[in-house]
Amino acid sequence: MAVFVGDGEFTLTPAIGVERAYLRLVIDKETVNEAFDRAVLCFTDETYQEVKRQEQAGDHELRTPDVLRDFHKRLRYRTERPRSMLEYLLAYEGVENIEAEILASLYNPKRPGFFSAYIFGRKHGDLRYHVRPYGVLPQMLAPEEVALLNVDPQGNEEGIWYLGHFENEYKTGRASSEEDKRVIDAEHYRIETVIDRGDKLTASAELTFTALTEGDRVLNFGLLPTLRVTRVTLAGEREVNFIQENRKEDGSFYIVLPEPLVKGKQYKLTMEYQGNKVVEDAGGGSFSVGARTSWYPSVNAFNDRATFDLTFKVPNKYTLVGVGKLVKEWREDEFAASQWVSDVPLAVAGFNYGRFKKKELTDADTKYQIEGYATSELPDYLRRFEGIGGMTPSRMTENAMVEAQNSIRIFSKYFGEAPYGRVAITQQPQPNFGQSWPTLVYLPVTAFLDSTQRWMMMGGNAFRFADFIQEVTPHEVAHQWWGHIVGWSSFHDQWLSEGFADFSASLYLQLTEPKPDKYLRFVDRWREAILNKNQFGRRANDAGPIWMGLRLNTYRTPGAYNRLVYPKGGQQFSVSQ
Repeated sequence: MAVFVGDGEFTLTPAIGVERAYLRLVIDKETVNEAFDRAVLCFTDETYQEVKRQEQAGDHELRTPDVLRDFHKRLRYRTERPRSMLEYLLAYEGVENIEAEILASLYNPKRPGFFSAYIFGRKHGDLRYHVRPYGVLPQMLAPEEVALLNVDPQGNEEGIWYLGHFENEYKTGRASSEEDKRVIDAEHYRIETVIDRGDKLTASAELTFTALTEGDRVLNFGLLPTLRVTRVTLAGEREVNFIQENRKEDGSFYIVLPEPLVKGKQYKLTMEYQGNKVVEDAGGGSFSVGARTSWYPSVNAFNDRATFDLTFKVPNKYTLVGVGKLVKEWREDEFAASQWVSDVPLAVAGFNYGRFKKKELTDADTKYQIEGYATSELPDYLRRFEGIGGMTPSRMTENAMVEAQNSIRIFSKYFGEAPYGRVAITQQPQPNFGQSWPTLVYLPVTAFLDSTQRWMMMGGNAFRFADFIQEVTPHEVAHQWWGHIVGWSSFHDQWLSEGFADFSASLYLQLTEPKPDKYLRFVDRWREAILNKNQFGRRANDAGPIWMGLRLNTYRTPGAYNRLVYPKGGQQFSVSQ
């Protein structure tokens, strides 16, 4: 590390036109020029030799400790309530420990060195410039090597200002969104998990993987910071060192292997951990499963497929629904135990949990097993509506299952058979979004209420909400094809998942509604979302191509990701058909 105190200027000119246009949207300029008086440099490349050649004596040494303290405070600050996509990525999705990253690079001399500049700008107080040959933002599956982030929460220009490949890659035509930056290839997880009555999770995860690189010793895993690792072993015997600092400062999790990886060799790691905040009691038998990708030490989530063998033990009054197929259930003292196995490799594993009532059917046409899980009570925040028309989510489970059944029939005919053989349609306490993991769909609790009940809860808003409710089940079921059978190489291609799922929902409306009204209204909303101007006079379409992915959301184009990727991606598929 090096500390600079004095007067400096940072300049960046984007290498390609789409990045120049994006920068103009964010800061009204096509280049970045930022004056600064302090900076911290972290590097394992030739920066030290370069600085030594050009160094000049100064009188700022006494300020160096203050700058370092400020620097560490910034990197270790972890907000409990992220306000932006960038804050979320930096706080929860595979956040880096800079010292661990330096160690990883130094331990492997075969790996190209990196350079990062943390700039205390006069206008933007927290700019971060990275040059990392092995991938600059792995937490969002970005294949690029160069990035400029504005993390300063002051003002309205926070975000990923620049993301690009090396200049010579553009010049030689080698820049690609399909570059594989992975260090290991996860092949199989065997995880044993216990959730106690106080919502504490205790688990042991055994990971079998193959090394894709030569010489690496430090591996980073995505694990919720409130889950504290207690022990790591290699091949079931040898104790392995790991890095995990205070969860409020830097809860990221790294393993330090005793010897360098040998490319092509298979390894087996066992990680033991425990903590809370994975599931949170929402009342009425409902639980919010928040850490859906980080309840286990995940690696390359959504970009690396593995088989899973999952065993869960939960208080026996609750039901746990996992991905894969249920192979065994049993009782163990006061716990209900179950084992879920996936023979088909999955990009991510998950579960839902609650005091569910279960229903099931097998579709005669596709032979698909469809299960429904819902509670008989409302979560606490809706409890005041209990007296309205017998508002019991489990009464509407069959409706959601029938919508899933019709979706599977339609999508199997148009897109081919799905390989999983089952899907669980489950209730979550959140009211206004759904999510789909392989074989497991999370539907909002409002999807388990009828239109009259929603109207009595929401008044006039219920009519606008009705379109979402009608589309959410086919959209989420469609992700079994678009997102899980067909995935994405990088965040640039994530529109394939959401756009094609939205197209699939429109197809469902076309084929299941006797009149075209709802389908036509759906397509009208597509056009409005793409072309209507916001309070800044900007259209979602002005934010850039759907290839920009999550970066479409800027201060001047808030919500552009949803307003563009879903409908425009759906139209792309519609045209290609």
